[in-house]
Amino acid sequence: MKNFVLLLALTLMACRISAQEGYPTPPLSKQNLFYIQRSGNTNTIVYDANVVGNNKISTAKPVDIYWIRYTNGGAKEGLTFIQRNLAYGLSLKHLGENKYEFNFVSYSKKKFLMYIDAGGKPCAKLEVNGKQMVIRRIFIAIEESSRWTLAPKVQYVEFFGTDPWNGKNMYEKFYP
Repeated sequence: MKNFVLLLALTLMACRISAQEGYPTPPLSKQNLFYIQRSGNTNTIVYDANVVGNNKISTAKPVDIYWIRYTNGGAKEGLTFIQRNLAYGLSLKHLGENKYEFNFVSYSKKKFLMYIDAGGKPCAKLEVNGKQMVIRRIFIAIEESSRWTLAPKVQYVEFFGTDPWNGKNMYEKFYP
C-alpha cells in the first residue's frame, strides 16, 4: 500500500510537470533556458541563451527570444516591438562572466539568475518558497475577457522546473 501511494504521488507530480494538456512541447536546443505558453492558443515563446565560443554567454545579446507559431504551421518568428518592450522581453543586468540577473519587462518583482551550470548548460533560476528552482517552463493563464487587450489581465502564472541540487521536479503557482 505504501508503494502504491508513492507511485500515485509520483505519477500525479509527473502529470503536473508535463506540458499543458493539448499544448505541444517545443523542440529544445542545448541553449534553451525555458519557454512560455499561455491560455488561448498553443503559440509558444522560447528563451535561448546565446552561447558563443568556449561556453560563454554573449555579452552583446545574452538571450534570443522568439515565437513558435503553432497556429501558423510552427513558423519561427521574433517578438514585436510591443511584445519585446512591454510584455515578454527581458531586462538584463550583467553580474560577471556567464552570470546575468533578469526579470520580465512586464513584471520586475520576480528576479531570475541566468548562468552556465557545471555541465555546460545555460540555466535560469528563480527563488520559489525559499528554494532555488531551475525554470523549464512557464504557463500564463490570461483572463478570458481581456485576452485581446493591450495589457491583458493575468489570472496566475505557473512555474515548472527542477531543484538544482537533486534534480527533483518543482512547481509554483503564482498570483501577481
